Amino acid sequence: MPIFLDPQGILLFDIPLFLFLFGLLFLIVRLVFRQYDPILGTGIAAFAGGAAFIIVRSQFEIQRWLWFNQSIFWGLVVLVFIGIVVYWMLRV
Repeated sequence: MPIFLDPQGILLFDIPLFLFLFGLLFLIVRLVFRQYDPILGTGIAAFAGGAAFIIVRSQFEIQRWLWFNQSIFWGLVVLVFIGIVVYWMLRV
């Protein structure tokens, strides 16, 4: 049973956390498989989406901690985004 059933909790917490974890897992697995085809890319996206959904719905203590410390959560989102941008800029 999820902690937050109200629409505000889903909009402010579940969806951003899912997108953050999906993107993070997708990039990590994508970096492992440098030469991949579209079918493998679809599999990576499915894995990342499933894993992110399970993490969002099962980690109650992490959810509660992040919910009450939202500035830390958004700080992590911004840091990961900056890290990805810097990585891609240095790679080119």
